[in-house]
Amino acid sequence: AWLEAGGIPKASGRLVQECGIGLVDLRMKNSRLAFKAPALLRSGPVDNVTLIRSIAALGISVGDVIHSNWVDNGPGWLGLVLRSAETVLGVRPDFVAMGDLRIGIIGAYGPGGPADFEVRAFEPSLSVGEDPVTGSLNAGLGIWLIAAGLASESYSVRQGTVLGRSGEVSVCRDTAGEVWVGGAIRTLLRGTLEW
Repeated sequence: AWLEAGGIPKASGRLVQECGIGLVDLRMKNSRLAFKAPALLRSGPVDNVTLIRSIAALGISVGDVIHSNWVDNGPGWLGLVLRSAETVLGVRPDFVAMGDLRIGIIGAYGPGGPADFEVRAFEPSLSVGEDPVTGSLNAGLGIWLIAAGLASESYSVRQGTVLGRSGEVSVCRDTAGEVWVGGAIRTLLRGTLEW
């Protein structure tokens, strides 16, 4: 929005955005924007009680979950790797049972799929239910999955499919070890505010 309004970065191709987690670097490359994933505030194993509650709220079986980890970079994300993109697409969550948990799920597509992974983000405590494209979740998942060797250093994500949206996200780790999350953007709403 700032760029569309005529904003000009001090350093060509680089912006800094102030967010709840602090200052976040953005870069522009070939008319696409990407942000540097902020460090995780909480990572590591998910306790059994929370994991079982998450699995029940998602309506899946324990066998559907391959890996789990906290990927909290501010919102409190819990990340689950499911056995396939098709399993991710088939999830029908119970938002009441989920309560205040914020759960992100990811599953791999096979060769020739529309992306490397399908992602879904559930945030019922914010009255959103499911978010169609989620930068913070993809950033947290990227840090975890790449570091753990569960994803390549550069991969593509499709998100929003179940909601009839066509979100495409790219995640990559650069030579300095920083994870970048980006994609094409478009303005869907414009307006003015008068004080």
